[in-house]
Amino acid sequence: MKIELLICIISLSAAWWCNGHMVTAMIAQLDLQANNPDVYAIAEQILAPLNGLLTHGLSNSFVETACWADDLKTYSFEISNDWHYTNKPYDLDGLLNATAGSTNNIIWAISQAMSTLRNVNPNNAPLEASLQLRYLIHWLGDLHEPLHAISRFTVAQPNGDAGGNLFKIYYDGNSQVNNLHKLWDWALGTIGDDCPRPLSNECWNNITSYASGIMKENSRGKLASYLMSTSYDDWALLSYHSAVDYAYNDMVEGKSPTVSYMLRGKPIAQRQLALGGYRLADLLKSLYANPNNS
Repeated sequence: MKIELLICIISLSAAWWCNGHMVTAMIAQLDLQANNPDVYAIAEQILAPLNGLLTHGLSNSFVETACWADDLKTYSFEISNDWHYTNKPYDLDGLLNATAGSTNNIIWAISQAMSTLRNVNPNNAPLEASLQLRYLIHWLGDLHEPLHAISRFTVAQPNGDAGGNLFKIYYDGNSQVNNLHKLWDWALGTIGDDCPRPLSNECWNNITSYASGIMKENSRGKLASYLMSTSYDDWALLSYHSAVDYAYNDMVEGKSPTVSYMLRGKPIAQRQLALGGYRLADLLKSLYANPNNS
């Protein structure tokens, strides 16, 4: 029963809030438009078959699509819930014999999406390609939210804290931010509150501004050492260590994050958003930079 409860809690969480997912996608879009515009154009073409009614009019662009996999949960489409995270145990008290969770997780899901996109011609399988690309865009955001790569096990929470969902906090000024997971979904307040979709001109400008600012502070050159690895496991491990070193570190349950905590955490959240965007762009280049793949 307890495990079922945790699964339910996890399924209700969404790595980065919608703004964070859209900022990640916008970083990929800006990177591709500057360096590989043909790849970006192919991606938009692949997404098109599911636009409109099939996404309730909310996800008709590369950026807006980033939230689509969470939109599905609104309509009780829960078969893919486990594919949004990989909860590597953070076992402070030595409670566990196991060292890893289910392999039916986001790392497996990204591999499956890439396999589909690599092996099908989107002209012959437009639905399958569009579906998997929408998932891929979302999952690259999920994988880089630190609290979607970890679950802390303690004597008080022997079944884990569901990626910080059960780690209650108080945040003055935003009643929605009532646990550690939500604080990091919110990117510690660095990317504003969620914009409704379809995006207004003002929201498009805001998302573009957030993405551009993050890219300026986190250029490809600055992040070159991180970007060398193409292993999804390595990407997840960086998120895990970011959670251990920054999200959980110096945070007391039931309390508010300190000023120093927020100052340390915000650059990490922005780095992760940038890495998610650049890596998404790199995956798309690996798929579509060769015109024979389209």
